[in-house]
Parts: sequence; C-alpha cells; structure tokens
Amino acid sequence: MMDKWNDGRDPEDTFRRTSVFSKVLFPPPPPPKAPAANLRPFVEAAAKEPAAGLLNVLVLRLRCTCVPEGCSVYVSGGMADLGKWDTAHGVRLSRTQEYPWWEVAIARSKIPAGTQYKYFIADDANGKLIAWESCFNRTAPTVAGTGNEIAVFDDASFADTRTRAAGLVVPIFSLRTRRSVGVGEFSDLKPLVDWLAHTGFSVVQTLPVNDSSAKGDWRDSYPYNPLSVQALHPMYVSIRDVTKDADVLVKADAIAEKLNALADVDYEAVVKAKHDLMHVIFEKERKTLAKNVEFSAFVERNKEWLVPYAVFLQLRNTPDLPPPGTPLKAVCALASKLGDDVVFHYFVQWHLHKQLFDASQYAAAHRVALKGDLPIGVSQTSVEAWMYPNLFRFDRTTGAPPDAFSDVGQNWSFPVYNWKEMRKENYTWWKRRLSHMSQYFHAYRIDHILGFFRMWEIPLEHATGIFGKFNPALPLTQHELDFHGLWDIDRLTKPYITEDIVKRLFGVDWQYVREKYLQDSGNGCLTMRSEYATEKAIAKLEKEYNYPERPADRQLIRGLYTLVTNVCLLRADDDPARHFVPRIQMYKTPSFEALPQWMKEKLNHLYHEYFSVRQEDIWARTATERLLPLMGASDMLVCGEDLGMVPQCVPAVMNDMQVACLRVQRMTPYDDKQFYHPSEYEYLTVCTPSTHDMSTMRGWWTENRHDTQVFFNTIMGRPGLAPTELTPDLARVVFDMHLYSPAMLCMFAIQDVFALRASLATRDPCEERINMPSVYEYYWRYRIHVPLEELLANTEFNDELRRMIAGSGRTKQ
Repeated sequence: MMDKWNDGRDPEDTFRRTSVFSKVLFPPPPPPKAPAANLRPFVEAAAKEPAAGLLNVLVLRLRCTCVPEGCSVYVSGGMADLGKWDTAHGVRLSRTQEYPWWEVAIARSKIPAGTQYKYFIADDANGKLIAWESCFNRTAPTVAGTGNEIAVFDDASFADTRTRAAGLVVPIFSLRTRRSVGVGEFSDLKPLVDWLAHTGFSVVQTLPVNDSSAKGDWRDSYPYNPLSVQALHPMYVSIRDVTKDADVLVKADAIAEKLNALADVDYEAVVKAKHDLMHVIFEKERKTLAKNVEFSAFVERNKEWLVPYAVFLQLRNTPDLPPPGTPLKAVCALASKLGDDVVFHYFVQWHLHKQLFDASQYAAAHRVALKGDLPIGVSQTSVEAWMYPNLFRFDRTTGAPPDAFSDVGQNWSFPVYNWKEMRKENYTWWKRRLSHMSQYFHAYRIDHILGFFRMWEIPLEHATGIFGKFNPALPLTQHELDFHGLWDIDRLTKPYITEDIVKRLFGVDWQYVREKYLQDSGNGCLTMRSEYATEKAIAKLEKEYNYPERPADRQLIRGLYTLVTNVCLLRADDDPARHFVPRIQMYKTPSFEALPQWMKEKLNHLYHEYFSVRQEDIWARTATERLLPLMGASDMLVCGEDLGMVPQCVPAVMNDMQVACLRVQRMTPYDDKQFYHPSEYEYLTVCTPSTHDMSTMRGWWTENRHDTQVFFNTIMGRPGLAPTELTPDLARVVFDMHLYSPAMLCMFAIQDVFALRASLATRDPCEERINMPSVYEYYWRYRIHVPLEELLANTEFNDELRRMIAGSGRTKQ
C-alpha cells in the first residue's frame, strides 16, 4: 500500500465533502454491489501458474466527488495501454462502495515505474471529455517486492478547480407569488427553485430566517437580531399549506389581496395576520394534536430549544417569567402548566419546520442548494440570553469599526459572547445551532466572520462604533507611551475642546453651543456638560430632534458627536491607569489635528503597530480555536463574510480551514485599489457585484459619477463618457465578468438579475435597496415587484440566463 500524506486540507476532506457538492450538485448513485477494482482475471491467472509471479497488479485509487451523472473517472498516460493521452482510449475507473473513492486494477507491466499519467472525467455513453484534472502529470511509483503482489497506490484526490456554480441572493421575505400572504413564504422557495433549475442557477442564498420578534413592531424586520437561534420566524408560514379549511382560506385571500397590492412588506400587518390566522387554525385542530404522532415527535425532538422559546414568548412581558439561567427541567415543568398557550407556539414551529424542510428537500432533488445565513449576534432580550446568561456579557455591546458601510462604525446592540464559558462547554451552543440549521441548509454564510478573530466591543454609554475596542487585543502600555514622550495622558484620553474647534464645527451657532452644551474646564479648554457627555446622550437629543432634516440641525448633532468622541486614546478595560488603546481613526479628530507634528508621528506609529502588527498572532490563534468546532458541527459548506477592517491574518486562516471568502467588486480593503476585477479571484471565493448592505448595481451606477466613470473606463475597458444609467448591455458585462471568474460561487442579488432586462428593471433602484447600515433601525421590507409565476413564464429571459450561465461553465453537467 502506497499513499500520500494527507494534511486534512484536501478539498475532498473539506468543501467537497459538504452537502452542497456530495448531496446536491453531485448526488451519489447507489453503491456498487461488488468491489470496484476487478482483480479476478489476475487472481485466476496466478492460480494457473503460481510459480510465474503473475499476481503483479497496481491498483490506482483516488477520491472524486464532482462527477456528473452518467460520467466516470478515467486515467490516461504515456503508455499504449493507457491510451497514449488519447481520452478515447483511456482506462475507466470504477466507483467503489466507499464513496467518493474510484479505483482500477492494472497489470504492473502496463504502467512501469516512471510512467506519466493523469486522470480525467468523461461521459460514459459518448466518450465526451468533461475535464482533465488541473495538476501536473502524475508519475507511476517504483514498487519494491517479489513481483507477485497487489500494490495499491493512493493518488489522494482528483485535482479539480473546474466545478463552479452560479447562485441567486434573495431574502425569503422579498419573494412574491400569487398564493403568498403579504410576504415571501417558505413554500415560495419551490417555484423559486423551479426558476433557478430552469435558468441554470445552482444555489439560492437567503438572509437569516429565525424569529426576530424582540421589540414587537416594524424594527423586528431586522433579521440579524434573532430572538431565538433555532426558532423560525412565524411570518414565513404558508397558511394555504397548513389548512384546507374554507373559512380560513377565505380570510387569508382577503388579507392577501390587500397586502399583496403593496409594493413592499408591511411587516407589522403581516405578522399580525399570520398570528391571527394560525390561531384560528390551532383552535380548530388543538384537540387532535395530542394524538398526532408526528407533532409529538417534533416537540420531543426539539424540546431543548422549543419549550424555552414558547415559555419565553408567553411570559416575557410579565413578572411570571423565571429568572435568567433557570434550568431546562424547571422551564419544562412551567410549560406543562401553561397548557395550550405554549402548545400554540409548538404548533406554529412544527408547520414552519415542515414547510422549510420540504422546500429544502425539493431544492436538493432539483440540484439547487440552499445557503443560509448565520448572524454574528443575538438580541439582548432573546431566549438565548435568558436561558444561557453565562454565555454572554451584558456590560457592553458588539458592533463594527468605521468602514465603507458607515463612517462612525456600527453598534448592533448585541450582548458580547463570553468565549471563556463557551470554551469550557466545548462550544456546545454553537454546535447545536449549526446542527439544527443543517436540517434545512446545505451551505451557510458566517455573518461578520471577523468577529471570530476579534470582536469590536462598545461600552454601554456609547451609541456608535467609534469608542469600540477589539477583544482580544494587546494594549499599549504606560511604558510605551513614556518611551515615546507621550506623557500628557489626560490630553490624549479626554475630549479636547477649545473655542477654535467649536467655531469650526458650528459656525455662526458656536456661542449657542458653548452656552447650552459646554462649560469651562479650568485649564483654558472646555468640557461637555454632564447631561451631554456621552454618545447615548447625543443620540437621545437626536431623537428629540426627530432625526433632523434641517441642515443646521444635522450640523449641530454631527458636531456634538464629534466633540464627545474627540480623543486620541482610550483607556483599556483591564487596567485603565496603565493600559491604553488608540481610538479608531484618531487621525481624523480635531484633537489629533491640534497636536504638534512630532506627537502626530509618534501616535501614527503606535496606531499602525497596534492595529496592523501586534495583534496578528493572537487573532489568528483565536479564530482557529473558535472556528474549528463550527467546521465540524455539520456537513454544510462554510462561507465567511470577511468585509470591513480585515486583519492580515484573515486570508491565511480562512484558506487553511478551507472557508470560502467573500469578494464584492466595488469593496476592496486597499487604499490604492478601488475595484476588483473578478478574473483575479482565487477559486475558494464567493464573488458578487453587490450585497444586501449596499445599493444595487443600477443604484450604485447613479450614486457617484466619478466612481462610475473610473469603473467604466478601467474595469469595463470602455472609452469615453459612461452612460448616466446602467443599461442591460452594461449589466451583462458585469455579469459575464463574474460568471467567467475562477471563483467557486458567483452570487447575484435578484435585483441585479432584473437589471439584465429593461422590462424587469422598472422599479426605482433606490426602492430596491434592502438595508443601509449607516441608518440606525432601518426598515427591511423590500419585495420583488415581479411574481415568480411571471418569471417562470418569461421564456425569452430565462433562456438568455441559461445560455449565459452554461456558456461560462457554471452549469450542472
């Protein structure tokens, strides 16, 4: 037996073995009844002449998952018996009982040591070549022995970078069919899959689908603030698939007629309508549920999360809710006393599970993979925070530093994970979460994977991401500051406010601001009055101004935010007297601008060293420790959203773990590079022209004339002035760039797909935007204006899409 060292990073050990490849795109046929390598002729010959040493066999074997239906793996090489590199005369390997292994037995005399050979995939019926493996020629080994052995040579795996897929990105709430009630539903995934399968798309990516009803109003439309990481959102239930009761369906029709007439989702109306309709159905069926074996099995199988979820929903706004950390056994006992009130929530979740599971099975049968979304955080008022308070810290919140999405960073208001406790429990909470998710999805996107390297943690008194600090991180010490001559710590850590700064920020209103919001500090400077000294205080003031529209009011609020955050250093949490952290983007502050040049240079040096050098090792080790348990918790393909302020260690860690990265064409991390060209992407990449957090292709084209012109001339290679709008022809150019890229997955927002056809690109692109990260409490309500039934019937457009995708090689063979 001769094999090759396997370091666990082979594609067949990582992403090829995920359900996207091994169950959906390339489902295995039934296993063969007999061993693959046909050794019978060699054994029979050796039995006739045992002294001749005829049992002289080389068995070639390797793994190859991505073999299209009706095709096999073949081998060819320099010897005549291997076809002399002619694929028409290659030797066919057989699939073994150990999927995805293939093997063939060849007389050793036909493939002597040093013979060059290579594997390829071909159609069994007509011999059509599908692909050679993408590697250098292999060399037959030298086999020591008596010459009367079976030598098995393990060739590891088929070297394959040809398997590329195209996918669609669309929130389920954005789907529209004639049978849905005001919002996209799980059952709408079936007609969507029909359309995708017809056009050649192989993946559909959704946004999170968990229950996010934490506040009880439209703000719960934000899907990244889950109330539960396992319960599904009740608004996605399809009433028509729950009951055939005529009275209920008449009510559903009337509600649907009203809500489906709207351009977007009316979140509050939809949630109320679904709740009321499901309650009517429950009342009609509740007496029979106790005898329903399927329902009882669902409750028993999921009680660890389902019972706490139902109890929490029922009691969260009452004094009867048990204290955080109440044991599961006690919660279950309480649930039995609450009776039908909690059973109703079991009933809703049961139907949601059945509908999403059915849609997932339907998608896989049509060779379309479902890609889910794993939010980085949970709601402060979630079931998770109530049941497992030891896994969270509530003295600060999480967010992101300033980036292309927001100049002041983001404060998501999620509690901070207590990673120390999670490690003690062997990351069981994460493993359960992903195992549950894998019932429905074949792949998932880790939202803000950078948070597994280091999390941006924000003190409770701050509203934006400006005063955040990375954790873990090695701080600057008092000794370092002293060494660089930075002795005036108060000057660097307290808001530096002078009359000159106030005049610059507020113009003619500076005296009003000075009298109302500021006071003398006694050292020739000013300080904020205590009632306005934090970002939360300014945020409250902003609300009182009702998020001002008047330029003067906006200038006032922006200026006050600038004053309270006008520092260069922050005191570290572990030792505030001796440890310090550079304030993010301190070089943009008036405080920094007022420093002498030598201090600026010293601080800039420390800033760069802190954020770009000293943390790399600890962040790489932290991410490896945290991500490995997630990788092994399911068979889903793992993709990471690695946008924003990206540490240098991130690409290496993700590549080492074989986690696909995300590349957005107009969002690079480089100061000297505005756009990617998709041709430069690595294979293990998910590429896209836009995401849900930014404008669509058509929307972006009109936002900044300079950027559009640069893109038109440099990336598209077109001379002259760029058109004022993105035409279907130009959209096709962007699509083709991505389709023909080396990236494994090429994903397009459904709004961008509409841009390919003028008759579909009729909606104002500003209305097609799903989220704006810079706007706190944004309303997530976009719904496509074209019903899926109409898309399915649009033969001309669908055929065009199919030709585009097939022509790029991103099609199911």
